[in-house]
Amino acid sequence: MRPAYDDRFINGQLYKPRMLVLEVRDPRHLEKEPVGRVLVERTEISRPHEGAIYDSSIEIHYRLIACGNSRHGIDCQDRGSFLAHYSSLDQLTSLTSSSIGSNGAICLDLPGLKGHRVGSYLFNEIVMWAQRQGNPNAGVRTINLLEGQAYASNKDRRNRFYEQFGIQFEFADTDRKAGKSRPMAVGQLIPLPAIPANIKELHLFDYLGDLVHREEKASREVSFLSRANKELHAEQRAAAAKPLRWTLKNWLGIY
Repeated sequence: MRPAYDDRFINGQLYKPRMLVLEVRDPRHLEKEPVGRVLVERTEISRPHEGAIYDSSIEIHYRLIACGNSRHGIDCQDRGSFLAHYSSLDQLTSLTSSSIGSNGAICLDLPGLKGHRVGSYLFNEIVMWAQRQGNPNAGVRTINLLEGQAYASNKDRRNRFYEQFGIQFEFADTDRKAGKSRPMAVGQLIPLPAIPANIKELHLFDYLGDLVHREEKASREVSFLSRANKELHAEQRAAAAKPLRWTLKNWLGIY
C-alpha cells in the first residue's frame, strides 16, 4: 500500500492521496488569508467477486487543524466522518452510512467554518466514489430529513446541500422541515462541477514543508530584529553616556 500522503493509482487511474489538508477561505473574501485548515483522511474497502465489485465502503474522516490565526483546542465538534456503502446484493448505495441499514441525514458544522462549503466538498467526494463503483443503476438509499434538524438558520441550507447533488425530497409539510428522498439511481447523482473556489487541496507533505519554511523564515526575521534591537540599545547607551561625542560622530561625522 502506498503511503497515505502519496497519490494513488486505482486500475491505472490517478487518484488523490488518502490524506489531504483543506485550506479554507471565506467564500466572500477569497483574496484574504485562510480562515481554517482541515485534515481529511479517506479509507476505502472493496470486495470484488467474479470481476465485479461485490460490496464496498468508504469513510472520510475530518478534523479541524486550526481556525483563524490560532490553533483550535481539542473538541468533539472539531471532527467527524462521512460514510457510504455499496452492496451488489441489494443493488443499493447508502450515501450517509457505512451500512445499508441506516438512512439518516448527515450534519457538519465545524467551529468557525459554518457555511464555508467544507461539507459540500466532503459529500461530493462520496458522490464521486459512488459513481466509481461501476453500477450507475444501483439505487440510492432513502435519506430521511428530520424536523428536529430544521431549525430556522439551518433548514434551507440543509435542503440546498442535498439538492445541489440532484437529490430531491418528498416533504411532509409545506415548510420543508421533514421528508424523504425520492427514489433515484446512482447515475442520476450530480457531482459538483469543480471544487468550491474557497477550498484548496494541499498534499500533506507540501503542507508540512510549507510550515517548516514559514517557521525558518520567521526564525530568521526574529534573529535579524533581535540583532537590530541590540544595536539600537547600544547606540542609546552610547548617546546617554557621552551625548556630545555621539552627536559629533553621528550628525557631523567627527570622530
